[in-house]
Amino acid sequence: MKKIILTILITTATYAVSNAQFQLSGMLGNNFSAASQLINNTEPVTGTVKPVFGTLGAGVNLGLSANYFFKSNIGARIDFAYCMGKQFETQNIYNGSLTGITTISGNNFSVAPMLVIKNPMNKINLYAFVGPIIASCNTKISMHESGSGAQTGNYTVVMSGNMALGWKAGIGIDYKLSESTFLFLELHNNSISYKPAQMENTEAYANDKKDDTIIFASEKTAQDPKTKRLQVSLPFSSIGINVGFKISLTK
Repeated sequence: MKKIILTILITTATYAVSNAQFQLSGMLGNNFSAASQLINNTEPVTGTVKPVFGTLGAGVNLGLSANYFFKSNIGARIDFAYCMGKQFETQNIYNGSLTGITTISGNNFSVAPMLVIKNPMNKINLYAFVGPIIASCNTKISMHESGSGAQTGNYTVVMSGNMALGWKAGIGIDYKLSESTFLFLELHNNSISYKPAQMENTEAYANDKKDDTIIFASEKTAQDPKTKRLQVSLPFSSIGINVGFKISLTK
């Protein structure tokens, strides 16, 4: 009986593998802010303050993806992506002659294992995908001054540490160029909120020494205002569009 069951399992697995389809793809695109939040305020003209909204997940997106289809219409996929964050620049005018410029940017590397469902056709395939996303993020805030009495150099802090968790979902369409190559276009949504572990002062103004590293903590443990602060949440959600090339390694 055991031999019969083992034979059935081996036969089933062999059939599944022989009918499976493995694909690799590379993609390039751009992410746009989604669920925008206040990034900073800017004062382009004295007395005129304007809010700047966005998310730190916006920017140029590069990625690699591996797909494994168990059947012609269902499979698994894992995405590896790096987003080079967009820079948000704001300014504030002090005493009419001193201007402070602040640049805020973020980048992230993410991994997303997902379920894929597609509608296979002759030349064009439509598909959708959804799954969790795990991201390693960091945020850079850099400030410098210009005008009368301006300090020399830059003041820069970097927030990093901890992993961000969220969800990724999207739809796509691919066009068959040959039996094993495809061009594709995708729209996707990354829902990510990031809570950094620390904020490090990486650069100080000339003749100033760097500040102590700040550790973000809960309300109960953030008791030292010099080295500990309450946990902050940074917006990294985005809506993106990617184009790319896909190759099938099995028929």
